[in-house]
Amino acid sequence: MLSTWKSEADCCEWSGVSCSNLTGHVIQLALFYKELRGNIDSSLCDLRHLSHLNLDGNNFEGSKIPECIGSLGQLRELSISDASIGGTIPRGLQNLSSLEYLDLGYNDLIVKDLEWISHLSSLRSLYLSGVNLRQAVDWQSSLSKAPHLSKIYLVDCDLISHHFNPASFVHTNSSKSLKVLSLAGNNLDSSILPWLSNVSNVLTGLYLGDNALEHIFPNTFSNMNSLESLSLDGNSLRHIPSDAFPNLCRLKSLSLRNNNFSGQLSDWIPQLSNLYHLDISSNFLSGKLPDCWGQLPSLRVLRLENNHFSGPIPNSVGTLNFLASIHLNSNNLSGNLPALMNSSYLLFIDFGQNNLTGKMPSWIGQYCHNLIGLRLQANRLHGSIPTNLCNLPHLQILDLSKNNLTGNIPHCFGNLNAMSNMTSMSPEISYNVSRNGIESSFMDTAMLSWKGAYVEYRKNLRFMKTIDLSCNDLTGEIPSSIAALVALASLNLSRNHLKGCIPINMGQMERLESLDLSYNSLSGEIPISFSNLSFLSMLNLAFNNLSGKIPTGTQLQSFNASGYIGNQGLCGMPLTERCPEDGNSNLNPNNARDIDADGDDNLISFGFYASMALGFITGFWGVCGTLILKKSWRHFFFHFFENTYDWIYVQVAILKTKIKRRFQH
Repeated sequence: MLSTWKSEADCCEWSGVSCSNLTGHVIQLALFYKELRGNIDSSLCDLRHLSHLNLDGNNFEGSKIPECIGSLGQLRELSISDASIGGTIPRGLQNLSSLEYLDLGYNDLIVKDLEWISHLSSLRSLYLSGVNLRQAVDWQSSLSKAPHLSKIYLVDCDLISHHFNPASFVHTNSSKSLKVLSLAGNNLDSSILPWLSNVSNVLTGLYLGDNALEHIFPNTFSNMNSLESLSLDGNSLRHIPSDAFPNLCRLKSLSLRNNNFSGQLSDWIPQLSNLYHLDISSNFLSGKLPDCWGQLPSLRVLRLENNHFSGPIPNSVGTLNFLASIHLNSNNLSGNLPALMNSSYLLFIDFGQNNLTGKMPSWIGQYCHNLIGLRLQANRLHGSIPTNLCNLPHLQILDLSKNNLTGNIPHCFGNLNAMSNMTSMSPEISYNVSRNGIESSFMDTAMLSWKGAYVEYRKNLRFMKTIDLSCNDLTGEIPSSIAALVALASLNLSRNHLKGCIPINMGQMERLESLDLSYNSLSGEIPISFSNLSFLSMLNLAFNNLSGKIPTGTQLQSFNASGYIGNQGLCGMPLTERCPEDGNSNLNPNNARDIDADGDDNLISFGFYASMALGFITGFWGVCGTLILKKSWRHFFFHFFENTYDWIYVQVAILKTKIKRRFQH
């Protein structure tokens, strides 16, 4: 990175260095994530005109920020996050009266108080996430004295409630500048809420996730008329009073997931008519879903999964014209799938693991042309798979497993563009639910079956391309057109009634990492083209009617033999049955010699070595023991060897003499 930093060149041409066009002074150093190491040298402070300094993501090996940093009076942005700096924050930092942006997050700094922040009269954005603030007493008072603070991020700072002093705010007017406050990932309990109710009257984003909140007081958020995004997920909340969210007419995003809510879904939801994003997943809510969704016309994201809801899905869900993602999976919902024909913006549908019945609806393929993910797994759906699913060009996650589907796999599956295009990739399945400068967006997540286990995908969800039709009553052959899905990473057709041969061109699906065709009635040989599946790490062909030799010279021999069992005609490694062309026509495992995984003959066992040892002992002591006990035999034995030695010596000497005479003549 420093290859351009040469003394003979103008430093303004160096990589990461910017200079003023008027004065030529260095005004910016942008050296973030450049693998720099060592100390931050104090000579940095000679750059008196520096206004922006970014050293994020380097490794300064625990060294301190130079004390002279306070002399950089024109510094407006200072960012040294995730850079392995240590020690204390220099007191001179409070002299940076022009500083507007400060990020020292995710370092090993020792911070005993935040009083120095109150001297930063121009500070607007403060990021100290990941810095241990356990020793910082009355930190909220210090923050309140910075008059222009607009954004405060104190995530994962080990803040605790008994260092919190709400009394210091009793007579303090609400902030006129603070818009975003994130205190997520600390140890704060509900005693913080009275302070929050007065912290700011222009607050637009409040994030209190992963704390120790146990209850919400009435009117806690009544003064937050500008609030647009509220996160209370990952706490221990059991109940929210119906008047908890009065006057929140601008609220766009509400996350209450992973708490201890029980009972029925509260009647305060219709009050939040401007919601874009509602997440109350992973709680203990029960009863029927309220039929009030028509009163949330702006809703983009609805997540109610992992609860105990029962009964039918209300028809009013179908009135959500702007819905992009709906997750109602892992409940006890029954009845038919709701009609979502009006939700043309849908990207992800997950109704899996319920008790839904009826046929697979045709409206999905007719109206949801933007759909990326469809999960209807573990329900009681019946009928055939609609062929118009093939009209979904962006579909890359299809899970219809564990239903009662019948009929054939549609031949048109080869037309699923997103799964057949190696270069195409869906954008992040995310939704912007913020405005007016809030840096918040919602990224979709999903539980997907991957190599026999369920895995939650977040950022990598966009890369997943998978089809799971397992555990149904599908019949017919595997369509050869499915081999056109060359970008597919996982294919599971197990536990159906499929017959016929495995398509010989399936080996062109080079991106396959997981393939499960077990428990069907497939016949014929394993295609030679399987040798092209170089990414394959999980293969299960067990319990079919496959025959012939397992293709050799590929990774197919590296898989466990359990992936091939139940196919009486299969032979070759890793199975114990040898093939006729390997020199043994007897394929009966009861008569054939067993070859273990290391290639050793199983007959060379413990008994073999024991017999060999016994024979050696018997022969050795049978001769040597007799010679020790019988003196006459011992004399005869040694005389015999002496005479034999003499005879051999004489014969060799005569032979040498004859050869010598022959060469002399």
